[in-house]
Amino acid sequence: PLLIIASDVTGDALSTLAINTLKGTVRCCAVRAPGYGDVKKGVLEDLAAVVGIPTYISDELHTASAPGSAVLSNIGSCHKAIITPANTVLHFNDDKNCNSLIRGRVAGLRSLLESNNLTNYQRSKLNERIGRLLGKVCTIRIGAKTELEAEEKKDRYIDSLSAARAALEGGLLPGGGVAF
Repeated sequence: PLLIIASDVTGDALSTLAINTLKGTVRCCAVRAPGYGDVKKGVLEDLAAVVGIPTYISDELHTASAPGSAVLSNIGSCHKAIITPANTVLHFNDDKNCNSLIRGRVAGLRSLLESNNLTNYQRSKLNERIGRLLGKVCTIRIGAKTELEAEEKKDRYIDSLSAARAALEGGLLPGGGVAF
């Protein structure tokens, strides 16, 4: 199957994809690229590094190869894609050819992190991207018998995750008034 990740697929492109899918000519799916502005560009460039392909991003600030110049060898692949209306999760096999691209991308992102003119939001987004590139991402599924119980478990999970992140950033102390 063909997966197209783009800012937006509308008009003739969407019609062509729909007709080809309905006829069974090409099994394909188009998903909207995550994020906005510079975050979106960065995520697409990270994805291109993981699959070992050139990026096709064009605007007045950043111009890459034109999409019309794409050839079959410039199409990347993934082991598995799970696509829902809200999320798209791509699973990759380790490819030794792409490791140098990924290492270069991570080094570039880490050098950006060292600059002092970043906001906390920008730092957190860069850390997320580095984690994704290094494969340090997991999916946690929370199940429960009722909707109310599921929401309660989800809230407890988010609280514990936030506490773990705070401990990693600021350290921790043993309880029981030992710090005083």
